[in-house]
Amino acid sequence: MGITASHPAILSGRSDVTHSVVDSMLETAGIFKRTKTSAIKSMLTPESEHVLHDIIKHQSPEILEVVLETVKNRLQAERGHEFAQNKMKQLLNMSGARGRTPLWIACYCNNEEATAICAREGANPWLADKLAKKTPLMMAAVMGHAGCVKNLLDNMHAEFQVSSEDGLTRYIDARSVTGFPALTYAVAWNHTRVVEVLLQYAPSLTIQNPTQSFESALVVPPGSTPLHVAAITSNLDIAMMLLRSYAERSNRMPDIRLFRNINGHQPWQLARNMLGSTSVLDASQILHPTIPLESFFPPGTISAKGVPSLSCLAANALRVYLLGTIETGAC
Repeated sequence: MGITASHPAILSGRSDVTHSVVDSMLETAGIFKRTKTSAIKSMLTPESEHVLHDIIKHQSPEILEVVLETVKNRLQAERGHEFAQNKMKQLLNMSGARGRTPLWIACYCNNEEATAICAREGANPWLADKLAKKTPLMMAAVMGHAGCVKNLLDNMHAEFQVSSEDGLTRYIDARSVTGFPALTYAVAWNHTRVVEVLLQYAPSLTIQNPTQSFESALVVPPGSTPLHVAAITSNLDIAMMLLRSYAERSNRMPDIRLFRNINGHQPWQLARNMLGSTSVLDASQILHPTIPLESFFPPGTISAKGVPSLSCLAANALRVYLLGTIETGAC
């Protein structure tokens, strides 16, 4: 980062905050002992669990950079480069009783710059809160913080791309205690922009929750994919984004419209049940697996951004309706 103790932020009137946080982190690292009661306790708000939480919540990103760079320089001067690197990761990954790390708080508070800083410094994005086992990425998806999603995925260290426990699970596909990955959370909360960002990193479109979930006041049966959830929420824009992503990668996975949840329902059937619609244009018709995706994504347009125009959708749905290819009986 190239920031020194003479950085203007140190002299901006917040030197008491900066020095107190630095002292607290050095004390935690075991190389500094204070002879009087720390001023840091009076600065922390009741909900804070970590010395960096309030910095991330209430101070500028420059202050966070100053604190981390100053601590790193002090550690390196005391014990060397390798010790400083390892200790900084430990400090960044510390959490309180609720398991919330500084990176988790940055994603929760929509602090895009702090998210990037923590990720670049080596914060472990797999560390989840203790209650719901939501990772920082999941929390950003729930809150609709697309910038934090992008900054986290762009800046996290390569070692965290895949789970260290099984060596197979990709970080973007990690699941919470209810079995939702970040993509399903974004779909469930109708955060279109977050879905758009996540799809740029090729998350699994076929991942299914193993247990029934009541997240976001939705009843999501086991075996539901993100497309099932889009059908339940009747979000046609998000459904078409998922279908476009599938169309771009169709040679690597089965048709996501074919997957059935534990009740045997495919996404189009859920859309029909939710809407109860007899209109020519509705999600149940558009999501039906008998419809060639080329009807919505003509050759040469798959890589284009966005979703098909409503006129394109309406024309295809009318064709399907007139040909009678959509089942009309009850599930």
